[in-house]
Amino acid sequence: MLNSSVKKINTIKNSTKQQGQKNLSKVNTVKLVAKPKQKICLNEKKEVAKTVVKYFLLTLLFYLLNNAKILFTIRPCFYGVFLSFLFFGQNAFYLSLSYLLSVVLDNVSIFSLSFAVFVCIAGGILSYIHKTKIKSFKTYLMVIYSFAIGLFYIVLNLSDLQRGYIAFVNVLFNTLCVLCSSVFLRIIKLRKLNLNLNVDEVVCCCVLIMFMLCGVQNINYFAFDITKFFGVSLVLFFSLVIPNSFAIIFAIVCGLGVMLVNSQMDYVVVFSLVAVLGNVFKNQHKIYVSLSVFIVESLMYLFILNSKIDFFIYILPTFLSLILFMFLPNTVVNKSKQIFYDKGKSDALKSILNQNKIELSKKLLYTAEVFYEMNINFRNMAKNNLDIKTSKTIVCNEIIKQNCQNCSNKIRCLKSFNTEIKDVFEKLINVGFEKGKITLVDLPAYLTNRCVKTSTIVNSFNKLLQEYKQYTKMLSNLDASKLLIADQFGGISHVLSMLAKQANEVTSQNEELQQTIQQNLIYENILPSEIVCFEKDCQTTEVALIVRNIDFDNSKIENVLSKTCGYKMVLINSAIVPNNPGFCCLFYSTAATYDIAVGFAQANKAGEDVCGDTYSILRLSNNKFMLSLCDGMGHGKKARNASDLSISLIENFYKAGFDNQTILTSVNSLLNMGREDTFSALDVSVIDLKSGEVDFIKQGATVGFIKNSKEINKIQSNSLPIGILQKVSPKITKTILSTEDIVIMLSDGVVDAFGEEQNLIDYLTRLPLKTPQEMANAILNKAKSKQKNYPKDDMTVLVGKLFFNCA
Repeated sequence: MLNSSVKKINTIKNSTKQQGQKNLSKVNTVKLVAKPKQKICLNEKKEVAKTVVKYFLLTLLFYLLNNAKILFTIRPCFYGVFLSFLFFGQNAFYLSLSYLLSVVLDNVSIFSLSFAVFVCIAGGILSYIHKTKIKSFKTYLMVIYSFAIGLFYIVLNLSDLQRGYIAFVNVLFNTLCVLCSSVFLRIIKLRKLNLNLNVDEVVCCCVLIMFMLCGVQNINYFAFDITKFFGVSLVLFFSLVIPNSFAIIFAIVCGLGVMLVNSQMDYVVVFSLVAVLGNVFKNQHKIYVSLSVFIVESLMYLFILNSKIDFFIYILPTFLSLILFMFLPNTVVNKSKQIFYDKGKSDALKSILNQNKIELSKKLLYTAEVFYEMNINFRNMAKNNLDIKTSKTIVCNEIIKQNCQNCSNKIRCLKSFNTEIKDVFEKLINVGFEKGKITLVDLPAYLTNRCVKTSTIVNSFNKLLQEYKQYTKMLSNLDASKLLIADQFGGISHVLSMLAKQANEVTSQNEELQQTIQQNLIYENILPSEIVCFEKDCQTTEVALIVRNIDFDNSKIENVLSKTCGYKMVLINSAIVPNNPGFCCLFYSTAATYDIAVGFAQANKAGEDVCGDTYSILRLSNNKFMLSLCDGMGHGKKARNASDLSISLIENFYKAGFDNQTILTSVNSLLNMGREDTFSALDVSVIDLKSGEVDFIKQGATVGFIKNSKEINKIQSNSLPIGILQKVSPKITKTILSTEDIVIMLSDGVVDAFGEEQNLIDYLTRLPLKTPQEMANAILNKAKSKQKNYPKDDMTVLVGKLFFNCA
């Protein structure tokens, strides 16, 4: 029964699967039919065009290599490169046509054409055998096959001993050419657009380039020197896209290829000088390279080469190469750099740096989650006080238990007042909770006339009430401590989350900017040993550079960085280089859009040696600035200590990166838990110097103002000073400042000196717009004059004004 059921299920599955395959084939058929014919034709035409271009270029390459002749005798690569392409799986028919066409174009003869046909047939057969049977060519097999095919060429030339010797040398050279070109083709096949060459591969490529220039030199077009045009163009191009050392090696190899033909060193010198000049001015505009090459070529013609040809004919190939170089698109250069490995190390460095930042970001997020969970747990641990009704019930039951349980009149009372005893005690407890204690007078008459334990009841009730108050206070303090710790954990979680977000930002290194900065610093005789530029975002660039200690405070560094980057750069940090005491590391960053000028003025209460107000002017970061004013309760030293404590806590919390609500809640809880009452009126302004956005945070502070040439606006607060209540809800006002706005912060001593608030507003409206310090002095002097220079309270004035931070 079970087997039959399984068979049925399998039958259903197979039928469903077959039906799905049929439906899928139908869908594919529909898709195939729906495909536009025009699009298919276009793709086919593109493929045909690519094939035509490819084999046209191969024909030119074979023609060039057929013309390569060392000392006009030895032909080092007239069939070797063709065999390499054939062995690497190119279409044998089209490749053979290209090769035969190149032979025909190069002074065709029956002998050369016969050997070319033999090479095509033999190479094609070997390629077919490997493609169908052996599947792959090993390098040593390519070398053996090449030499074996060359033996036929040697046999054809054995009629003359000298010709046979030259034929043998040709075969050896072509075998070497097969080896070199197979290495190069394998690089292209495996690495595609990433030619990170090792030493062996560099040597093989140099051999091929040398033979190509040898072939170019044997092609003459009237008086035009195509070798110089071809060589200078290639050297200039590669001086841009490959490292300096390889560019010079490439130039020397090109010159040696020409020297193999005419035994002269002229081209080695010319190409090497072009490569050196190209690398010297590599990071400058192309016009510098072009002018320097043209001048050097002209000097060589006049003083070194003593050439008999006309100067115009001599300089024309170089001039055309320079024109081609000048109009070379940057996109071509950048894509070519990707092919080589000019930026490989920097890309690896950036990848490692960004990967480390991502890992750091993950760890910070995990830690933030831990602190967040601890925040939740500590909040859940708060027991909270019992409600009044429950507390009264507990106290009532406890009084009855303590006084009535073992009383000798218990039975008589129960018979006489069974239901009234609890009501009597509940009323008594209500009176006690309202007054804080009870006396004999508070006892009802019918209780004092019948109960023999009235004094004991009063004493036990007052004792229980006192214990209840102590328990409530202890529980409240414990809950406050737990909530304070929870707030701290929540704040730490928030800070770690922000740090994780910042660490997760991917930075990109700008190497072109690094090189430009280095050149400009050298012009100012500042020699940086290392420079790193990172673009943090579209508006922020950070530069770290290692310079000599004598350049530590050199103002020219900041000027050069600002001019090169196009916006003002400021020093944000510095450090000593551990392994090199003669150098220091300087860290610069893009300056914020705005900066701030601040003025302050302060006066003690008459008769006091110390002002009870404390103010802080603090740059939190490169883009954040804080103005804070704290008015401690009372006057003199005690008030000063209170305000100092509050302002110190505020500064440290903001430096750590906590948010406004967490900071004020934590500071309030810490002050509230002190042995003595510590109250402070807090007035804080946190200004974003990038956007001009400002947060006005007031906790019990007096009115503040934003003044400009047209109007004056009030910033008010209705909350109590910090440290009074267990929970605070600060008044936070957000706005955006412009360079015309002036922020005015005042302590209550200044505000009270003007009497009515309107008097203060009228005075500030008439107050001329001057520097912040002049305005602060003027406001304080006016407040003091209102009280005949005998201040009745501590007075403090803070004035801040934004201005553009231009380079």
